[in-house]
Amino acid sequence: MWAWEEGVQDQTVTKELDTLLTALYVLIDDHVVPPRTGRGRRPELTDSELITMAVAQVLQRYNSERRWIRHIHTDAGWRTMFPTMLSSRRC
Repeated sequence: MWAWEEGVQDQTVTKELDTLLTALYVLIDDHVVPPRTGRGRRPELTDSELITMAVAQVLQRYNSERRWIRHIHTDAGWRTMFPTMLSSRRC
């Protein structure tokens, strides 16, 4: 398998990616995305979570959103990072 293929990773990269995405989420949530205000139903995922997931998709080199969603639903590591999304929808 070539290093530039979709979804290629190893254990070391996974742990460092988790750390990077956690730091990115905190940065986005604290400094980029304003808090939601107003009425209505709260979204299942915050804007900060969505942005973080989009960055993760790019870093993991998933070109297809469908494949990306399928991957995060089947990989236990992603369930801990985004439990709300992964417990509510199935692909």
